[in-house]
Amino acid sequence: MSDGMIHLDFGSDTSFVNAIELTPTQTEAEPPLRMLAGPGIFRDNDGNVWLPERFFQGGRRSSHADALPKAANPGLFKWERYGHFRYMLPVAPGRQYTIRMCFFEGWFGTSNGGAGGIGSRVFDVYCNGTTLLKDFDISQQSVSGAATMVVHHVKPTAHGMLELSFSPVKNYPLIDAVEIDPED
Repeated sequence: MSDGMIHLDFGSDTSFVNAIELTPTQTEAEPPLRMLAGPGIFRDNDGNVWLPERFFQGGRRSSHADALPKAANPGLFKWERYGHFRYMLPVAPGRQYTIRMCFFEGWFGTSNGGAGGIGSRVFDVYCNGTTLLKDFDISQQSVSGAATMVVHHVKPTAHGMLELSFSPVKNYPLIDAVEIDPED
């Protein structure tokens, strides 16, 4: 961080650590941060590793293991965080980032045996107070129920934080996976 220190964030009262290893990198290139809303690790079709979610506050986690979308890398959509939540993602200050957000509507609609469809879930997504998605409706963005939205040139706060917040318009917002990729 900007204070020259390494900060560790433990997300719950039951978190613990047995060991930590710090190794220098050969380059100043910052690797992408890839997180799933679930508790496990996932390797996508390109060999990228998606880690379990962290840096979140609020919301609840749910699984769609029995009804994944017919989309590339369906494992990205196995888990979701929904409700009132936000992510506080530490990044390098002074850089710009591309944010990829993966969404799957597994609750509203015929795939879940109930009513729903377009207009059933609408929400906004903000980063550091700037609107990334306004009146976002997963069902409107994809026939399969899965949608990936990409936003470029997102700037962190001066102390190196991307605060992603999700605000309901109609029903709870949700997200399945997020990738934060530094831009050159």
